[in-house]
Amino acid sequence: MDVAGLRDCIRLTLDPNSDIRRRAELDLKVAEDLPGFLDALLNILEAEQDAPIRLSTVVYLKNRVNRGWSPSPDPPIHKAIAVDEKLRFRERIIPLVAASPPQIRQQLLPMLQKILNIDFPGSWPSFLDITLQLLNTNDANSIYTGLQCILGICKVFRFKAADDRSDFEKIVALSFPRLLIIGNDLVNGSSNEVGEMLRTVMKAFKHAIYVSSMAIRDLPFQS
Repeated sequence: MDVAGLRDCIRLTLDPNSDIRRRAELDLKVAEDLPGFLDALLNILEAEQDAPIRLSTVVYLKNRVNRGWSPSPDPPIHKAIAVDEKLRFRERIIPLVAASPPQIRQQLLPMLQKILNIDFPGSWPSFLDITLQLLNTNDANSIYTGLQCILGICKVFRFKAADDRSDFEKIVALSFPRLLIIGNDLVNGSSNEVGEMLRTVMKAFKHAIYVSSMAIRDLPFQS
């Protein structure tokens, strides 16, 4: 897909002229179902410096993921995203979260959670390893992203049936000792960013406690 042409189309959706905006929106609606649409949007996000264009791009990206990652089969209102395009998207979204400003991250994180809910762990087995690598760096953006990733994993298991929670204890054992160290390091910080990261640590523990308590509740009763 022509990345420059797609970027120009997104730019035109911000034009003051309503007719120009309408034509650009219709062109984007057609492009949405074409191969390479997600790849092209990611290319724009990775390079774009204009904030309004970047924000519009991530909104189109989120809409396509929401509509096409696991569309309703009956009736199929939106075209499903191809398997190979999903694979490329999974490989690129985490580095993009780490490199993006807060306004863009706010759009990317719900996207990441939706994908995790559908694909983890079966279709995305490497996600935990990627998360652990992020948590064990010294880079603040990478650690922030790793915290969001581990929180996303906890949310996935919170809503799984009892039979599907067997891997959670292993995940906790691998990640939560590091999570505790990060939380302790953050306690004395005073910036908004540090506060948000510490809040994410606490939310991950909260979800993990809930999942563990559900596992205990599901144990067979012995008199």
